[in-house]
Amino acid sequence: MLSLAHRFQIQNILDRAVKELYEYPCPDDCIDLLSLAERCEVEKKHWVPCLRILVNRRKPLAEQELSQLSPGMVIRISAARDRNHHERSQASVRILPVGPLYEATFDHSEKIVREIWGISAI
Repeated sequence: MLSLAHRFQIQNILDRAVKELYEYPCPDDCIDLLSLAERCEVEKKHWVPCLRILVNRRKPLAEQELSQLSPGMVIRISAARDRNHHERSQASVRILPVGPLYEATFDHSEKIVREIWGISAI
């Protein structure tokens, strides 16, 4: 639906498709959604949930996944993952508690994503 709406510039369908796909993405779909977003010129502000999922993902990104994305996207995701890992490790050195509350408190991934992709805060 997004591809067709983009191809034929049907704005109301394009807006609906973007909202449906990107507002609450499934973690398993993030690579496909980012690839589609690049091809269909989806505004970067809609990429943030997918990018946060990938930046926070503990499992390394597979070659097959990365091959679906542009070189620029791969470089930015790698930089964001490195920076997020570094900031988390620095926070864990300063503060000892670990757990879900700690993880949520020190989740800087949205800030990192917005800085690296140049996406202004809403």
